[in-house]
Amino acid sequence: MTELIFLCQQSGNGSGFSKAQTGQSGPLPLLSELEQFKVKRVYSSSIFEYEKAAERISSHLNCEKSITESLNTEDTVWGEESLISIQRRVVEFAEGVCSGSEGSFLVVSPVIPIKLLVVWICGMPIDLVFRLRVDSGSMSVLRFFEFSAELRCLNVHPEVISP
Repeated sequence: MTELIFLCQQSGNGSGFSKAQTGQSGPLPLLSELEQFKVKRVYSSSIFEYEKAAERISSHLNCEKSITESLNTEDTVWGEESLISIQRRVVEFAEGVCSGSEGSFLVVSPVIPIKLLVVWICGMPIDLVFRLRVDSGSMSVLRFFEFSAELRCLNVHPEVISP
């Protein structure tokens, strides 16, 4: 089983996470909660603010960081790229990470890739993507097995995560 732990980060509001959540200062509620997953690698969008958050998180969790264009959506959702095209890209990313790998991987992501992957896993029509709520700073966990996938949790906030 492979687990993808998505941390939602909204663009345009600084880092998308509070300073405490990413370890810039004060307590580390999000980071300390993530330790229970034994994350092997942190992935992020190539957009600067996502990379910056992934760097702080991977440093705290003492694991490698990888940057991917597959999660970029800044100018695509309302631009030339369709939701189906973005979804295809995000599904290929998830399948690539999970192919031959087991364990937990953290993904610092904008909201749209998370929603599109959830819609795909649940077999929902793609137009329902805008009916899902995923807050900035929340965590969503998707599990991938050899022949199936499941949504473990969606839009969970650090204060409700228990080891």
